[in-house]
Amino acid sequence: MKAILILLCLMTPLLSGTDSFCAAIDNLSEDQIQKGIGIIEKKAEEGDATAQYRIGVIYGKGFHVPKDKAKAFEWFRKAAEQGHAKAQFTLGIMLSNGEVGPRDYVEARKWFEKAAAQGDPQASYSLGLLYFHGRGVTKDVDKTRDLWEKAANKGIKNAQFNLGLLYYNGKDVKQDYAKARKWFEMAAAQNDTHAQMVLGLMYEGGEGVKKDLATAREWYDKACKRGLKDACKALERVNGQ
Repeated sequence: MKAILILLCLMTPLLSGTDSFCAAIDNLSEDQIQKGIGIIEKKAEEGDATAQYRIGVIYGKGFHVPKDKAKAFEWFRKAAEQGHAKAQFTLGIMLSNGEVGPRDYVEARKWFEKAAAQGDPQASYSLGLLYFHGRGVTKDVDKTRDLWEKAANKGIKNAQFNLGLLYYNGKDVKQDYAKARKWFEMAAAQNDTHAQMVLGLMYEGGEGVKKDLATAREWYDKACKRGLKDACKALERVNGQ
């Protein structure tokens, strides 16, 4: 229910033009919700790109309508073709995941590139994944790193964590524990449990930092409390030393 309330709140300008709608959203009846969805769909049919994106979300998630990925995809495409960055990114995700047919990494790359060019950090991260794995493009780790840095600097924690791994493992780029720690710390600050786990390993083993079991214990504890079982085991190991 929370998701539909948030979604409808995002529709406010199309429904009423005032903020008062959000204040009373808990009291909406099913008829009112359907009316709101109808208004959005009408706007979408009239060519409003934002409405097209929103109705795509409604059908994609099945918010008070039958879930219909194919219909969602078509609405996202219409919005994407009008330059809607989030629709372009979402279209890329659906294509790369094969949600409406065989995976199409080449077409996904096209839409990720368009969204990334508009500054969408999630699109930059996803485009970087295509270059890292060589899906629909020639593998290019330098390109991956550039794209992930753009995303990471805008707060995308998956990009921060994966950059950390690049530098920590030293397989595709020159190993650099200082850079690895920097990116892991940024991801860990956003409660990325795997980044917290690796930071624990770095401090436990003295990898690029002075060995510090107390600090390792702190990172393991954070990740353990958020449900990472490997971190709980590592915490037990450190506590036994």
